[in-house]
Amino acid sequence: MSIIQKIPYVQRRTISKLLSAMMGGMMLPENRESDGILASLRLACGQGIGASKKNRALSHGTVDFSVVTTPIDIKKPLHRTSLLSFREILIGGSSYAAIASRMQSLHDLSEVPFISLGAGTGTRELYSQYFLSHHLVFSPDMEASTTDQILPMVAHNLGIGFYPEALASEPIARGEVLPIRLVEPIPEREICLIRDTSRPKSIAAQKLMEHLQSDT
Repeated sequence: MSIIQKIPYVQRRTISKLLSAMMGGMMLPENRESDGILASLRLACGQGIGASKKNRALSHGTVDFSVVTTPIDIKKPLHRTSLLSFREILIGGSSYAAIASRMQSLHDLSEVPFISLGAGTGTRELYSQYFLSHHLVFSPDMEASTTDQILPMVAHNLGIGFYPEALASEPIARGEVLPIRLVEPIPEREICLIRDTSRPKSIAAQKLMEHLQSDT
């Protein structure tokens, strides 16, 4: 996913749709009066872009603002606004039905292949700390470039992985993947809007920021 993206006209109001938007684009308000202005809006979004790269893009004025998931470490003049909170669950394909049939601990899964985002992403950092807090090392066997790639990899039984619960509900209902219940609570995450308070915002950026904050 490129850091600089044009924003398609897609209405996304629920948490699941906002998460989907982060992986495939962003949204515009329902009113199309500002289409000409908004066409030039630049932003950084998605879960496969390292936090440091997003921060540099903001600081250098390459993007107007970014929409990211926690954890993220920022310093002034960057400012963070929480939009939504969400949880992820552990999912596996049909080959892991026996594992999914009962509650598991992280220790129970030490020999099971994991799929995750690569090093340098907030997601990887989050789960490295999560495993470390339970005296384990998180060493994924396979890496995905973006979060949306994890689902098909899991569905094809290449391993198990953490995935946003709101996005996993439909594949679970269709029987494509199975939820794996864990003894250890998975940390809650947030979708945040990051902006540089030292730089003036264009009309396009201001309109979309207002829409994101009011729509959530």
